[in-house]
Amino acid sequence: MERVARPLRQLGAAIETSEGKPPVVVRRGHPLQAGAIRSEVASAQVKSAVLLAGLFSEGETSFTEPAKSRDRYRAAAAPDGGAGVQRGSTVSVRGRATLRGFALDVPGDLSSAAFLIAAALIAPEGSTLSLDHVGVNPTRAGFLDALAMFGARLQLELGSAPGRSRSRS
Repeated sequence: MERVARPLRQLGAAIETSEGKPPVVVRRGHPLQAGAIRSEVASAQVKSAVLLAGLFSEGETSFTEPAKSRDRYRAAAAPDGGAGVQRGSTVSVRGRATLRGFALDVPGDLSSAAFLIAAALIAPEGSTLSLDHVGVNPTRAGFLDALAMFGARLQLELGSAPGRSRSRS
């Protein structure tokens, strides 16, 4: 909990942890300030927390990490097209006075689907498995690449737009 709470405190959030563990107390009424957060480790969770908090601050909030991590923040920050700006290993968002509600399809995580995929590969020949709405981010697709190297026949369809499918065999 502390790895998420610490950078949020730098943006002005009032967050208390119990020696870095739950329970966590978040106090309301503390305005967030934009800021530049530099992380020592790549973390999609911390990046998402910082960038989402940045949407509620005045000005630009940025997050810099030493290596690329998943980009889950893009879907949540995109209702008005402002999905953030990527410059090298830094991503930034501009805070907005008002945010509007929007529909969002939250995909399942590939690491959770990996067990089902592995089970399907040992099923009798001719068996198939179709998993819908599983997020496949380039930083998380190594499992699929490894299976393909071992001869697994996989077909990956990205999005619903024509021409956005890719096969792995």
